Amino acid sequence: MPEPRALTRHLGRAWGLVPVALIALVLALRAGCHVEPLDRLAPAASDPRDPMHTRAYAGAIAIARGGPVVIGFQSAAPARVTFAGHELVGTGLVKERIVVPHGATALRFAAPRGARLVWSPVGRRGDPEYVSASALAPEPPDRAVFAHPGTAITDGLCALALLAIVVGTALVLARRRLARADRRLYAAMGAVLALALAARLIGLGDAGQTWDEDVNWAAGRNDVTNVLARDFTDASWSWNYEHPPVMKLLDGIGAQLADGFGPARALSALWLALGCALLVPIGERLYNRRVGVLSGIIAALLPPLVAHGQIVGHESPTVLWWALGILLALGIHDEVPPDPALADPRAHRQVLARLAAVGVVIGIAIASRFVNGLLGPLGLAIAVIVAPPAWRRITLLRASIVMPIVALVTVYVIWPRLWGHPIVALRASLAKLTGLHSPEPFLGATTNQPGSHYFLAYLVATL
Repeated sequence: MPEPRALTRHLGRAWGLVPVALIALVLALRAGCHVEPLDRLAPAASDPRDPMHTRAYAGAIAIARGGPVVIGFQSAAPARVTFAGHELVGTGLVKERIVVPHGATALRFAAPRGARLVWSPVGRRGDPEYVSASALAPEPPDRAVFAHPGTAITDGLCALALLAIVVGTALVLARRRLARADRRLYAAMGAVLALALAARLIGLGDAGQTWDEDVNWAAGRNDVTNVLARDFTDASWSWNYEHPPVMKLLDGIGAQLADGFGPARALSALWLALGCALLVPIGERLYNRRVGVLSGIIAALLPPLVAHGQIVGHESPTVLWWALGILLALGIHDEVPPDPALADPRAHRQVLARLAAVGVVIGIAIASRFVNGLLGPLGLAIAVIVAPPAWRRITLLRASIVMPIVALVTVYVIWPRLWGHPIVALRASLAKLTGLHSPEPFLGATTNQPGSHYFLAYLVATL
C-alpha cells in the first residue's frame, strides 16, 4: 500500500484530469437536456416538390417583432423551406428577406439530416443565427405556444459552466503566485472591479443598438452552439469569419440567454471591468499601490472605456487580454537569482513556463482580434526590460522563440476554422477584412473611403 505522501503526490499529478472530466460531464448533461430545433416541429407529409432524401417538418415559428425577417437554411444537400407563402430551395446557405407581421407564422421545412434553419429577426443584420428550439412549435400558428422564444437558456448555462471550468483551471495553475499577494491588494482590485462594473451596468442599454453589435452577437451565438454540439465543420464556423472567435464565444454565452443584447452586454462589461482591476497590480509593480488604484479608477470611469464595456464588441476583451499579458510579463523574473548562471534548472523551467503563459495570453488576444498581435512585441519588450541585467540576453532569445510559437499554437487550437487548412483559412479571413467596409458616418459625411486621417481623427475623438 503506498505511503500517504506518495498517494498525495500521485493525486496531485492527476488533478489535470479533473477539468477534463468536468467538461465531459457538462457536455453529457447538455446532450441529455438539449432538444434539436427540428425536433420541436411535427412530422409533415411528403410533397412532390421536396428534394430527394429529405424529411419534412411543419409547425410555427415565433415572430417577436413584425417587419423584414431573413429566413433560410444551411444544408450540405438540397433542402426546401416554405415560410409566409414564400418558398426557398437550394444547397448551402440559402436565405431571403420577407416582411411578416408580429405573431406565430406557419413554417414547413424539408431537409436532409444535419440541415439547420437560420434567420435574422427584425432589427438584426449580418450573418444569420441558428433558429433555436424555443422559437418553434409543432402546432399550427393559431394554436402555437412558445416558452421564452429566441433563447437557448440550457446552452447558455452549459457554456457558462465550461467557461468557469477553464477559468478555474487557470487559477489552480497560478495558485502559488496568487497566494503571495496580500489581501489588501485583492481588496483594492475588488473595489475597482465593483466601480467599473457599476459604471457600465448602469444604463447598460441606453445607447441602443450599435454598429456591428448584432453581427458579433449572432456569430457568437452560433459558435457557442457549435462548441456544445461538438460541431467543428468548416461551414459551421463560417459566421463573421473575418474575425477570430474568442470575443464572439465570450459574448455568445450571453446571446443564448435572451433574445436581445442585455446578457451579452453584461458579460462585455465584466471583461472590461476585470481589465480595469488588473491595472491595480500593474501600477503597484511599476510604481506603488496608490498609483495602481488611481489608474484602475481612471480606467473604470474613462468615458470611451465605459462605452466599449456596454456593447458586444472586440474592445472589451481586448482590454482584459492586454492588461493580463502586461501583468504576466512584468512578473516573469519574480524570485529568480540575479544571475542565470547561479539559477538551478527549476528556476530556468519556471521562467520558460512564465514566458509560455504570456504566449498563451498573446494567442488568446490575437484570437479575439488580429490587431492584438501588437501585444507580442510589447510583452517581449517588457520581459527584457524588467529582467535582471544578467538575464536580458538569454530572456531575449527565449522570449523570441517561446512566446511566438506558443501564441500561434494557441490561436490554432482555439479556432476550429483553422484546423483543416490553417493558411488558406487565415488568408480568406484577412482578404475579407481588406475589402471595402460598409459606408459609415465620419465628420459629417457617410463614406467607406475616409482617407488616411481617419485613424488620427478617431484617436483624438476617443481620447
